Formats: sequence, C-alpha cells, structure tokens
Amino acid sequence: MHQPIKVDSRFATAHDTARILGVPKARMEELIRRVKRLTDRVIERRSKAAETVNTGASKKKIGRTAAKKGIGRHAGTGSNKTKAKAAKSARS
Repeated sequence: MHQPIKVDSRFATAHDTARILGVPKARMEELIRRVKRLTDRVIERRSKAAETVNTGASKKKIGRTAAKKGIGRHAGTGSNKTKAKAAKSARS
C-alpha cells in the first residue's frame, strides 16, 4: 500500500525557487507578475463562463443546442423516443 508523502516544512514558493536557481531579483519579480496576470485572466474568464451557464435562458439555449447536435443523456441511443412510445402504448 502506498504511503502519502509527509511534509514537515512549508512548500517552496516562486521566490524560493528563483533564488535557488540563481534568477536575478528583477527578472523574478517580472515573471511572477506575468504569471499572476495570466492566472487572474483565466479565473476571470472561467467565472464569466460560469455566470453565463447559470442563467435560466442560457441553460435552455444550451439544452436546445445539445439536442440539435445529438449530445446529451440519450444521444444516439434513441432510448428517449422508445420510452415515450412504450409509455403511450401502456396507457392505451
């Protein structure tokens, strides 16, 4: 059975890694600033996408689009149509 790795000290930061690798301080600060900007943009983009999906109109639109493209729970199986037909014939 595998044992988890236990760390008794704090994790290495970007500053620690750059210092160990010998990166000049000015370059290190610039790289960290760029990465933060990129990360912030990715997070912002994902949150905007989540807001769009969470609105009711968008959900309906996504559902219709998925149905047209044949993706979703019953795509390609025809089980949705088969179940509806079976339920109708059972009621008759």
